[in-house]
Amino acid sequence: MVKTTMINTKEFRQMQKELEGFDEERESAIATSRKILHLSKQLIYALHRDDRQKAKKMLSLITLSFAEARKQAQKTPGLASEGFFRVASQEYVEACSLYWFITEKRLATRDELETTTEEYLLGVCDVAGELVRLAVNRIIKGDMNSACAIRDFVSELYSLLLEFSFRNGDLRKKFDSVKYNLQKLEDLVLQIKMQKK
Repeated sequence: MVKTTMINTKEFRQMQKELEGFDEERESAIATSRKILHLSKQLIYALHRDDRQKAKKMLSLITLSFAEARKQAQKTPGLASEGFFRVASQEYVEACSLYWFITEKRLATRDELETTTEEYLLGVCDVAGELVRLAVNRIIKGDMNSACAIRDFVSELYSLLLEFSFRNGDLRKKFDSVKYNLQKLEDLVLQIKMQKK
C-alpha cells in the first residue's frame, strides 16, 4: 500500500526554513539593538559630563548602529514591531535629541533622525527626563540661564504635544511623563528664584 498524504509537506518545510531564517535575523537584530542601548547610555553620560569629544564619537557610532538596525528591519518584515527594536529606537531618539539640544540648541527633526513618527515621539518624550537632570547639573554649576532655557524648551515641547490625541498606551504614558518633568523644572526654577530674593 502506497502512503499518501493530504498535507503539502514541501510547503511545511518551506515555512520551517522561513521561521528559522526569521529567528536568525531576529537574533542579529537583538544584538544590534543592545549595542544601540549601550551607545545611547554612553552618549547621554558623556553629554552630562560635558565631554563633547566623546559624545560626538558616540553619536557617530549610534547613528551607524541605528542605520544597521533599520536595514535589518526593512529586510525582515516584522522586526520593526518587536519590543527590542522599539526600545532601541526610542533610546536612539532620546540620546540624539539630547545631543542636538546641547550642541545646536534645538530639537532634531524626525527626518534628520530617520525614524517613524511613533519612535520619534516616544524618544522625544523621554528626553524631557534627561533635560531635568541637565538643568539640575547646570544649576549646581551656577548657570541659572541654562536651567530657564531648558524649562522653556520643555514647556514648548509639552504645549506642542498637547495638540495630539494620544490614545492609552506607551505614547500616553510618555506624554504624561513630559508633564511631570515640566512640573519638576518649574518647581526647580521657582525654588532657585525664591532663594535669590
